[in-house]
Amino acid sequence: MSLYLPRHFEQQDPQALQALMHDHPLATWVCVAEGEPVINHLPLHLDPTRGQHGTLIGHVARANPVWQLRPTSSVVIFHGPQAYVTPSWYPTKQASGKVVPTWNYAVVHAHGLPRFIEDRDQLHALVSRLTDR
Repeated sequence: MSLYLPRHFEQQDPQALQALMHDHPLATWVCVAEGEPVINHLPLHLDPTRGQHGTLIGHVARANPVWQLRPTSSVVIFHGPQAYVTPSWYPTKQASGKVVPTWNYAVVHAHGLPRFIEDRDQLHALVSRLTDR
């Protein structure tokens, strides 16, 4: 998967990325299983102390088909603030009319491998942590 991202919009500061993930925890989890895209929306918690870039922690119900499909890779998208930008805000609009509308937004794409926890004690601790959050 690739994303069109002009370099002047790219954010590399880990603290800024983690702040967006913290402030907007409802994420879109996209994975491929058996050749088909599988999409879930779920709140996720970032544990920045685990792994090079941190570890996302979440929970899906056993009734969710992703549980049986066991995807091998995925991307999680955190959606931050967003807004329409009208071309009438640009002074050049009056002069040349050569401006277009746009949509400004902030997102974080986190790539990784899901790990399913089936141990009852670990699962209870995980769900408790998410509930506390």
